[in-house]
Amino acid sequence: MLSYFPTPYPHEWMYSVYCRYHLRSGRRQSQTTIQELFGNRLTAAIGSIFPNNTIAQVVGQLPSTQFNVRSLILNHTLFLYYTRCHTIAQKEKMLAELCMGATAVITSIRRFGQLPAPRYCPACAEEDRRTYGEAFWRIEHQIPSMEICPTHGLTLLSVKGIDAAKVKYSFCPLDAEVLAPPEIPPAPFSWQMQFSKILYDYATFSLDCAATPGYSNLAIALGNMGYEVVQGYSPHAILDAKRLYHDLVGHYGLEVVGKVFGDERSICLLNRIGKWECLTPERYALLQCFAQLDTATVFSQERLPNLLEEQLRAMANSGVLYGKRQLCEALGITPSQLGILSKKYDISPFWTQNSDSSPGLHKISIVFSDAEHDQFKQALAQSGFRYPRHFAHHCVMEYLHTHFNQSKED
Repeated sequence: MLSYFPTPYPHEWMYSVYCRYHLRSGRRQSQTTIQELFGNRLTAAIGSIFPNNTIAQVVGQLPSTQFNVRSLILNHTLFLYYTRCHTIAQKEKMLAELCMGATAVITSIRRFGQLPAPRYCPACAEEDRRTYGEAFWRIEHQIPSMEICPTHGLTLLSVKGIDAAKVKYSFCPLDAEVLAPPEIPPAPFSWQMQFSKILYDYATFSLDCAATPGYSNLAIALGNMGYEVVQGYSPHAILDAKRLYHDLVGHYGLEVVGKVFGDERSICLLNRIGKWECLTPERYALLQCFAQLDTATVFSQERLPNLLEEQLRAMANSGVLYGKRQLCEALGITPSQLGILSKKYDISPFWTQNSDSSPGLHKISIVFSDAEHDQFKQALAQSGFRYPRHFAHHCVMEYLHTHFNQSKED
Protein backbone atom coordinates (compact mmCIF):
# COMPACT_ATOMS: atom_id res chain seq x y z
CA MET A 1 0.00 0.00 0.00
CA LEU A 2 1.10 3.57 -0.67
CA SER A 3 0.97 6.06 2.16
CA TYR A 4 1.30 9.09 -0.08
CA PHE A 5 0.67 10.17 -3.68
CA PRO A 6 0.78 13.72 -5.10
CA THR A 7 -2.48 15.46 -5.92
CA PRO A 8 -2.45 16.23 -9.64
CA TYR A 9 -2.40 19.86 -10.69
CA PRO A 10 -5.03 21.10 -13.17
CA HIS A 11 -4.13 19.91 -16.70
CA GLU A 12 -1.18 17.87 -15.42
CA TRP A 13 -0.22 14.78 -17.43
CA MET A 14 -0.43 11.60 -15.33
CA TYR A 15 3.19 10.82 -16.21
CA SER A 16 4.14 14.14 -14.61
CA VAL A 17 2.37 13.12 -11.37
CA TYR A 18 4.41 9.88 -11.33
CA CYS A 19 7.53 12.00 -11.86
CA ARG A 20 6.71 14.21 -8.88
CA TYR A 21 6.15 11.12 -6.72
CA HIS A 22 9.55 9.81 -7.76
CA LEU A 23 11.20 13.19 -7.05
CA ARG A 24 9.70 13.38 -3.56
CA SER A 25 10.62 9.79 -2.77
CA GLY A 26 14.29 10.74 -2.88
CA ARG A 27 15.18 7.64 -4.86
CA ARG A 28 17.71 7.71 -7.66
CA GLN A 29 16.66 4.64 -9.58
CA SER A 30 13.44 4.82 -11.58
CA GLN A 31 13.04 1.06 -11.44
CA THR A 32 12.76 1.11 -7.64
CA THR A 33 9.91 3.62 -7.80
CA ILE A 34 8.16 1.63 -10.57
CA GLN A 35 8.26 -1.48 -8.38
CA GLU A 36 6.73 0.45 -5.50
CA LEU A 37 3.98 2.06 -7.57
CA PHE A 38 2.99 -0.94 -9.67
CA GLY A 39 3.22 -3.99 -7.47
CA ASN A 40 6.84 -5.07 -7.90
CA ARG A 41 6.70 -4.84 -11.70
CA LEU A 42 10.07 -4.24 -13.33
CA THR A 43 8.58 -2.07 -16.08
CA ALA A 44 5.37 -0.10 -16.64
CA ALA A 45 4.07 2.13 -19.45
CA ILE A 46 4.31 5.26 -17.35
CA GLY A 47 4.78 7.65 -20.29
CA SER A 48 1.55 6.88 -22.12
CA ILE A 49 -0.64 9.82 -23.16
CA PHE A 50 -3.65 7.50 -23.43
CA PRO A 51 -4.73 5.80 -20.18
CA ASN A 52 -3.61 2.28 -19.41
CA ASN A 53 -3.80 0.03 -16.36
CA THR A 54 -1.11 1.94 -14.43
CA ILE A 55 -3.68 4.40 -13.06
CA ALA A 56 -5.94 1.69 -11.64
CA GLN A 57 -2.92 -0.04 -10.10
CA VAL A 58 -1.78 3.11 -8.28
CA VAL A 59 -5.26 4.04 -7.07
CA GLY A 60 -5.74 0.46 -5.87
CA GLN A 61 -2.91 1.02 -3.39
CA LEU A 62 -4.38 4.23 -1.96
CA PRO A 63 -7.29 4.89 0.44
CA SER A 64 -10.50 4.56 -1.56
CA THR A 65 -11.61 8.12 -0.91
CA GLN A 66 -8.36 9.80 -1.96
CA PHE A 67 -8.41 9.41 -5.74
CA ASN A 68 -10.88 8.36 -8.40
CA VAL A 69 -9.69 6.38 -11.43
CA ARG A 70 -12.35 7.85 -13.70
CA SER A 71 -11.46 11.43 -12.75
CA LEU A 72 -7.74 10.82 -13.27
CA ILE A 73 -8.38 9.32 -16.71
CA LEU A 74 -10.65 12.16 -17.83
CA ASN A 75 -8.51 15.01 -16.53
CA HIS A 76 -4.92 13.81 -16.76
CA THR A 77 -4.70 11.71 -19.93
CA LEU A 78 -5.76 12.27 -23.55
CA PHE A 79 -8.73 9.93 -23.24
CA LEU A 80 -11.22 12.73 -24.00
CA TYR A 81 -9.14 13.85 -26.97
CA TYR A 82 -8.77 10.46 -28.65
CA THR A 83 -12.40 9.49 -28.07
CA ARG A 84 -13.87 12.86 -29.01
CA CYS A 85 -15.45 11.52 -32.22
CA HIS A 86 -16.86 8.35 -30.63
CA THR A 87 -20.46 8.11 -29.47
CA ILE A 88 -21.24 8.57 -25.79
CA ALA A 89 -22.05 4.86 -25.46
CA GLN A 90 -18.68 3.89 -26.95
CA LYS A 91 -16.86 6.27 -24.61
CA GLU A 92 -18.62 5.03 -21.49
CA LYS A 93 -17.95 1.40 -22.36
CA MET A 94 -14.25 2.05 -22.94
CA LEU A 95 -13.99 4.19 -19.82
CA ALA A 96 -15.59 1.52 -17.66
CA GLU A 97 -13.09 -1.05 -18.93
CA LEU A 98 -10.15 1.26 -18.21
CA CYS A 99 -11.43 1.95 -14.70
CA MET A 100 -11.40 -1.81 -14.10
CA GLY A 101 -7.74 -1.99 -15.15
CA ALA A 102 -8.29 -3.29 -18.69
CA THR A 103 -6.38 -1.97 -21.71
CA ALA A 104 -8.17 -0.21 -24.55
CA VAL A 105 -6.83 0.27 -28.07
CA ILE A 106 -7.37 3.39 -30.20
CA THR A 107 -6.17 2.76 -33.74
CA SER A 108 -5.53 6.43 -34.59
CA ILE A 109 -2.87 6.60 -31.84
CA ARG A 110 -0.68 4.30 -33.91
CA ARG A 111 -0.34 7.00 -36.56
CA PHE A 112 -0.81 10.24 -34.65
CA GLY A 113 0.11 9.31 -31.08
CA GLN A 114 3.85 8.93 -31.42
CA LEU A 115 5.52 12.03 -30.03
CA PRO A 116 9.29 12.11 -30.55
CA ALA A 117 9.55 13.77 -27.12
CA PRO A 118 7.28 15.31 -24.47
CA ARG A 119 6.75 19.06 -24.90
CA TYR A 120 6.21 22.09 -22.72
CA CYS A 121 5.42 25.79 -23.13
CA PRO A 122 8.01 28.11 -21.48
CA ALA A 123 5.34 30.63 -20.47
CA CYS A 124 3.12 27.94 -18.94
CA ALA A 125 6.11 26.55 -17.03
CA GLU A 126 6.89 29.98 -15.59
CA GLU A 127 3.26 30.55 -14.62
CA ASP A 128 3.03 27.11 -13.00
CA ARG A 129 6.16 27.81 -10.94
CA ARG A 130 4.64 31.07 -9.72
CA THR A 131 1.24 29.50 -9.01
CA TYR A 132 2.11 26.02 -7.72
CA GLY A 133 5.80 26.34 -6.83
CA GLU A 134 6.96 23.95 -9.55
CA ALA A 135 6.70 23.33 -13.30
CA PHE A 136 5.02 20.19 -14.63
CA TRP A 137 4.19 18.48 -17.92
CA ARG A 138 0.77 19.61 -19.16
CA ILE A 139 -1.38 16.99 -20.85
CA GLU A 140 -2.71 19.21 -23.67
CA HIS A 141 0.84 19.98 -24.81
CA GLN A 142 1.29 16.30 -25.61
CA ILE A 143 -1.37 16.32 -28.36
CA PRO A 144 0.79 15.23 -31.31
CA SER A 145 -0.63 17.72 -33.84
CA MET A 146 -0.42 20.68 -31.46
CA GLU A 147 2.69 22.70 -32.27
CA ILE A 148 1.98 25.96 -30.44
CA CYS A 149 0.54 26.61 -26.98
CA PRO A 150 -3.17 27.44 -27.30
CA THR A 151 -2.85 29.94 -24.44
CA HIS A 152 0.34 31.82 -25.25
CA GLY A 153 0.97 31.11 -28.93
CA LEU A 154 4.52 29.97 -28.18
CA THR A 155 6.12 27.05 -29.97
CA LEU A 156 6.06 23.95 -27.77
CA LEU A 157 9.57 22.81 -26.85
CA SER A 158 11.19 19.57 -25.78
CA VAL A 159 14.03 19.07 -23.30
CA LYS A 160 17.35 17.92 -24.67
CA GLY A 161 18.00 14.32 -23.68
CA ILE A 162 14.35 13.49 -22.88
CA ASP A 163 12.65 11.58 -25.68
CA ALA A 164 9.68 9.26 -26.08
CA ALA A 165 11.76 6.16 -25.42
CA LYS A 166 13.13 7.54 -22.16
CA VAL A 167 9.77 8.46 -20.62
CA LYS A 168 8.51 4.93 -21.22
CA TYR A 169 10.70 3.54 -18.45
CA SER A 170 12.11 6.44 -16.40
CA PHE A 171 10.96 9.55 -14.55
CA CYS A 172 11.91 12.99 -15.89
CA PRO A 173 10.28 15.72 -13.77
CA LEU A 174 9.97 18.93 -15.76
CA ASP A 175 10.79 21.08 -12.73
CA ALA A 176 14.18 19.38 -12.41
CA GLU A 177 15.21 20.60 -15.87
CA VAL A 178 16.74 23.89 -17.00
CA LEU A 179 14.03 25.28 -19.26
CA ALA A 180 14.25 27.81 -22.05
CA PRO A 181 12.86 31.25 -21.16
CA PRO A 182 9.79 32.52 -23.02
CA GLU A 183 10.70 34.38 -26.20
CA ILE A 184 8.66 36.38 -28.66
CA PRO A 185 7.65 33.70 -31.15
CA PRO A 186 7.73 34.08 -34.91
CA ALA A 187 4.30 34.96 -36.25
CA PRO A 188 2.36 31.72 -36.72
CA PHE A 189 0.33 31.02 -39.81
CA SER A 190 -3.11 32.62 -39.55
CA TRP A 191 -4.78 29.26 -38.89
CA GLN A 192 -2.30 27.76 -36.40
CA MET A 193 -3.59 29.42 -33.24
CA GLN A 194 -7.18 28.55 -34.09
CA PHE A 195 -6.18 24.95 -34.84
CA SER A 196 -4.39 24.66 -31.48
CA LYS A 197 -7.44 25.99 -29.66
CA ILE A 198 -9.66 23.46 -31.41
CA LEU A 199 -7.30 20.64 -30.41
CA TYR A 200 -7.42 21.98 -26.84
CA ASP A 201 -11.24 21.94 -26.98
CA TYR A 202 -11.15 18.30 -28.06
CA ALA A 203 -9.00 17.47 -25.03
CA THR A 204 -11.04 19.43 -22.47
CA PHE A 205 -14.71 19.47 -23.49
CA SER A 206 -16.95 17.20 -21.42
CA LEU A 207 -17.46 13.50 -22.15
CA ASP A 208 -20.95 14.04 -23.60
CA CYS A 209 -19.58 16.25 -26.36
CA ALA A 210 -19.60 13.38 -28.83
CA ALA A 211 -20.40 12.10 -32.31
CA THR A 212 -23.98 12.66 -33.48
CA PRO A 213 -25.08 9.55 -35.41
CA GLY A 214 -27.34 10.34 -38.35
CA TYR A 215 -25.80 13.67 -39.27
CA SER A 216 -22.57 15.64 -39.11
CA ASN A 217 -22.72 19.38 -38.55
CA LEU A 218 -19.18 19.61 -39.87
CA ALA A 219 -20.17 17.98 -43.18
CA ILE A 220 -23.30 20.16 -43.38
CA ALA A 221 -21.22 23.31 -42.81
CA LEU A 222 -18.77 22.29 -45.54
CA GLY A 223 -21.75 21.57 -47.81
CA ASN A 224 -23.08 25.06 -47.10
CA MET A 225 -19.69 26.42 -48.22
CA GLY A 226 -20.37 24.96 -51.66
CA TYR A 227 -18.77 21.51 -51.33
CA GLU A 228 -22.02 19.51 -51.19
CA VAL A 229 -22.73 17.03 -53.96
CA VAL A 230 -26.50 16.98 -54.56
CA GLN A 231 -27.54 13.34 -54.45
CA GLY A 232 -30.50 11.31 -53.34
CA TYR A 233 -28.93 7.97 -52.45
CA SER A 234 -27.55 8.82 -48.99
CA PRO A 235 -29.09 10.61 -45.99
CA HIS A 236 -25.66 12.05 -45.17
CA ALA A 237 -24.16 15.21 -46.62
CA ILE A 238 -21.84 14.04 -49.42
CA LEU A 239 -18.94 16.33 -50.29
CA ASP A 240 -16.94 17.01 -53.43
CA ALA A 241 -13.93 15.41 -51.76
CA LYS A 242 -11.48 16.02 -54.60
CA ARG A 243 -12.15 19.75 -54.75
CA LEU A 244 -12.19 20.02 -50.95
CA TYR A 245 -8.83 18.21 -50.69
CA HIS A 246 -7.25 20.57 -53.22
CA ASP A 247 -8.64 23.62 -51.40
CA LEU A 248 -7.28 22.29 -48.10
CA VAL A 249 -3.84 22.00 -49.70
CA GLY A 250 -4.15 25.57 -50.94
CA HIS A 251 -5.07 26.77 -47.44
CA TYR A 252 -2.73 24.72 -45.24
CA GLY A 253 -0.04 23.48 -47.61
CA LEU A 254 0.64 19.98 -48.87
CA GLU A 255 2.85 19.00 -45.91
CA VAL A 256 0.15 19.68 -43.29
CA VAL A 257 -2.68 18.08 -45.27
CA GLY A 258 -0.49 15.10 -46.19
CA LYS A 259 0.43 14.56 -42.56
CA VAL A 260 -3.21 14.56 -41.42
CA PHE A 261 -5.04 13.03 -44.38
CA GLY A 262 -2.35 11.42 -46.50
CA ASP A 263 -1.91 11.96 -50.24
CA GLU A 264 -4.65 12.20 -52.87
CA ARG A 265 -5.28 8.49 -52.63
CA SER A 266 -6.82 9.17 -49.21
CA ILE A 267 -9.41 11.66 -50.52
CA CYS A 268 -12.21 9.20 -49.66
CA LEU A 269 -11.53 9.88 -45.96
CA LEU A 270 -13.21 13.26 -46.31
CA ASN A 271 -16.61 11.65 -46.80
CA ARG A 272 -15.98 9.02 -44.12
CA ILE A 273 -15.62 11.90 -41.69
CA GLY A 274 -19.06 13.18 -42.70
CA LYS A 275 -20.52 9.84 -41.58
CA TRP A 276 -18.46 9.61 -38.34
CA GLU A 277 -16.76 6.52 -39.80
CA CYS A 278 -13.28 7.97 -39.25
CA LEU A 279 -12.39 8.51 -35.59
CA THR A 280 -9.11 10.42 -35.89
CA PRO A 281 -9.64 13.77 -34.09
CA GLU A 282 -6.91 15.65 -36.01
CA ARG A 283 -8.85 15.25 -39.24
CA TYR A 284 -12.05 16.67 -37.81
CA ALA A 285 -10.12 19.52 -36.18
CA LEU A 286 -8.36 20.53 -39.39
CA LEU A 287 -11.64 20.56 -41.34
CA GLN A 288 -13.36 22.42 -38.51
CA CYS A 289 -10.65 25.08 -38.62
CA PHE A 290 -11.11 25.35 -42.40
CA ALA A 291 -14.90 25.72 -42.01
CA GLN A 292 -14.50 28.35 -39.24
CA LEU A 293 -16.86 26.36 -37.01
CA ASP A 294 -16.78 26.31 -33.20
CA THR A 295 -16.42 23.00 -31.38
CA ALA A 296 -19.77 23.22 -29.57
CA THR A 297 -21.56 23.46 -32.94
CA VAL A 298 -19.62 20.54 -34.46
CA PHE A 299 -20.83 18.21 -31.69
CA SER A 300 -24.19 19.85 -31.05
CA GLN A 301 -27.34 17.76 -30.67
CA GLU A 302 -29.07 20.43 -32.77
CA ARG A 303 -28.61 19.81 -36.46
CA LEU A 304 -27.38 22.69 -38.62
CA PRO A 305 -29.76 23.79 -41.38
CA ASN A 306 -28.88 22.98 -44.98
CA LEU A 307 -28.71 26.27 -46.89
CA LEU A 308 -29.92 24.76 -50.17
CA GLU A 309 -32.99 23.37 -48.43
CA GLU A 310 -33.65 26.70 -46.68
CA GLN A 311 -33.31 28.66 -49.93
CA LEU A 312 -35.58 26.28 -51.80
CA ARG A 313 -38.27 26.41 -49.12
CA ALA A 314 -38.05 30.22 -48.92
CA MET A 315 -38.55 30.45 -52.68
CA ALA A 316 -41.46 28.00 -52.52
CA ASN A 317 -43.17 30.14 -49.86
CA SER A 318 -42.42 33.53 -51.44
CA GLY A 319 -45.35 33.52 -53.87
CA VAL A 320 -43.01 34.53 -56.67
CA LEU A 321 -43.52 32.68 -59.95
CA TYR A 322 -40.17 31.14 -60.92
CA GLY A 323 -39.21 29.51 -64.16
CA LYS A 324 -37.30 26.27 -63.77
CA ARG A 325 -34.18 27.67 -65.45
CA GLN A 326 -34.36 30.83 -63.35
CA LEU A 327 -34.70 28.81 -60.14
CA CYS A 328 -31.75 26.59 -61.01
CA GLU A 329 -29.57 29.60 -61.83
CA ALA A 330 -30.48 31.26 -58.53
CA LEU A 331 -29.57 28.12 -56.55
CA GLY A 332 -26.53 27.22 -58.64
CA ILE A 333 -27.83 23.74 -59.46
CA THR A 334 -28.92 21.78 -62.53
CA PRO A 335 -32.52 20.88 -63.41
CA SER A 336 -31.87 17.24 -62.50
CA GLN A 337 -30.48 18.32 -59.11
CA LEU A 338 -33.59 20.44 -58.56
CA GLY A 339 -35.67 17.31 -59.00
CA ILE A 340 -33.50 15.42 -56.51
CA LEU A 341 -33.79 18.20 -53.93
CA SER A 342 -37.54 18.63 -54.26
CA LYS A 343 -38.00 14.90 -53.73
CA LYS A 344 -35.43 14.73 -50.89
CA TYR A 345 -37.03 17.62 -48.98
CA ASP A 346 -40.62 16.76 -49.99
CA ILE A 347 -41.21 20.10 -51.74
CA SER A 348 -43.86 20.07 -54.46
CA PRO A 349 -42.75 21.72 -57.75
CA PHE A 350 -43.69 25.40 -57.66
CA TRP A 351 -41.87 26.51 -60.81
CA THR A 352 -43.00 26.77 -64.44
CA GLN A 353 -41.39 25.05 -67.38
CA ASN A 354 -39.28 27.38 -69.51
CA SER A 355 -40.45 26.30 -72.96
CA ASP A 356 -42.89 28.76 -74.55
CA SER A 357 -43.99 26.10 -77.05
CA SER A 358 -45.34 23.72 -74.41
CA PRO A 359 -48.99 22.67 -74.97
CA GLY A 360 -51.48 25.01 -73.31
CA LEU A 361 -49.06 27.97 -73.12
CA HIS A 362 -49.57 31.18 -75.09
CA LYS A 363 -47.30 34.14 -75.70
CA ILE A 364 -48.17 37.81 -76.24
CA SER A 365 -45.89 40.74 -77.02
CA ILE A 366 -46.00 44.24 -75.55
CA VAL A 367 -44.32 47.49 -76.61
CA PHE A 368 -43.22 50.22 -74.17
CA SER A 369 -42.14 53.78 -74.78
CA ASP A 370 -38.80 54.80 -73.27
CA ALA A 371 -40.50 56.39 -70.27
CA GLU A 372 -42.79 53.41 -69.77
CA HIS A 373 -39.84 51.01 -70.06
CA ASP A 374 -37.86 52.93 -67.45
CA GLN A 375 -40.85 52.82 -65.10
CA PHE A 376 -41.24 49.08 -65.72
CA LYS A 377 -37.56 48.42 -64.96
CA GLN A 378 -37.79 50.37 -61.70
CA ALA A 379 -40.82 48.34 -60.65
CA LEU A 380 -39.06 45.11 -61.68
CA ALA A 381 -36.05 45.97 -59.52
CA GLN A 382 -38.30 46.40 -56.47
CA SER A 383 -40.48 43.38 -57.15
CA GLY A 384 -38.11 40.51 -56.35
CA PHE A 385 -38.53 39.04 -59.81
CA ARG A 386 -35.39 38.31 -61.78
CA TYR A 387 -36.80 38.12 -65.32
CA PRO A 388 -39.01 40.79 -66.96
CA ARG A 389 -41.39 38.26 -68.49
CA HIS A 390 -42.14 36.69 -65.08
CA PHE A 391 -42.88 40.12 -63.62
CA ALA A 392 -45.05 41.06 -66.58
CA HIS A 393 -46.98 37.80 -66.21
CA HIS A 394 -47.45 38.54 -62.50
CA CYS A 395 -48.75 42.06 -63.22
CA VAL A 396 -51.26 40.87 -65.81
CA MET A 397 -52.55 38.08 -63.58
CA GLU A 398 -52.85 40.45 -60.62
CA TYR A 399 -54.90 42.85 -62.78
CA LEU A 400 -57.14 40.06 -64.09
CA HIS A 401 -57.61 38.60 -60.63
CA THR A 402 -58.50 41.98 -59.12
CA HIS A 403 -60.67 43.49 -61.85
CA PHE A 404 -62.22 40.40 -63.38
CA ASN A 405 -63.27 39.00 -60.01
CA GLN A 406 -64.52 42.41 -58.93
CA SER A 407 -66.70 42.81 -62.06
CA LYS A 408 -68.21 39.37 -61.47
CA GLU A 409 -69.15 40.33 -57.94
CA ASP A 410 -70.74 43.60 -59.17
